[in-house]
Formats: sequence, C-alpha cells, structure tokens
Amino acid sequence: MSHGEEFRLVLDNALTEVVEAQAIDGKKHQIRIRALGEVELIEALNQSGLEFYDLGNMEKLKSCLMFIHAICNKSIGDFVKVLQWGEPAKLLVRIFAISNIPVTVTPGRPGPTIIQ
Repeated sequence: MSHGEEFRLVLDNALTEVVEAQAIDGKKHQIRIRALGEVELIEALNQSGLEFYDLGNMEKLKSCLMFIHAICNKSIGDFVKVLQWGEPAKLLVRIFAISNIPVTVTPGRPGPTIIQ
C-alpha cells in the first residue's frame, strides 16, 4: 500500500461523531463531525493569524471566529456557513474532544482555550 493510499484510508476512517446544530433555517440538523490532525489545527491557526495563546482573547474576536470557522470547515465542510451564531463554537469543543486536543471553556470568551 502506498503512502497516499494509507493516508486516504486513515482519513476515511477518522473518528467521527454525530452532533446536533441549529442552522439559519431555524431547524436543528444532525451533523457528522470528524476528528482533525495536528497539521489541520496548525493550518487553521495560520489561516486566522492566531497563536495558541490567542484563542479566546476578546481583543482578537474576529481572528478567533476565523479560527473557529476554519476548524469547523475542515471537519464538516461548507455546512458551517449556514449555522446560527454560536453553533460553530459549540461544534469546535466537540471536534477538539474527539481530536484529543485538551481545552477548557470559559464563559464570556470566544471559543475554547487550549490547555498547555
């Protein structure tokens, strides 16, 4: 088996979980989220311009939201674009959990903080 085939096999068999999220149509939808790898987390940080310690910083709210959407897009695809306000952040917590990324959630902060 080539590395490309092995990569595809691992990706196709990544941990998943079905969660419920509310979309802009006002309905709750069942969504399958996929665990992410370390490189995908780094790519999302690069896309948003954040560092790990910036996650949850209210002064960087726009970048934090960009990070949340980048992570959700990698896990669930374009469906993230039709979720109601706050739903992507809820999904992010579950995506991190199944990806084995330790986080803590602080009320009043935009998204989780990675435990270092």
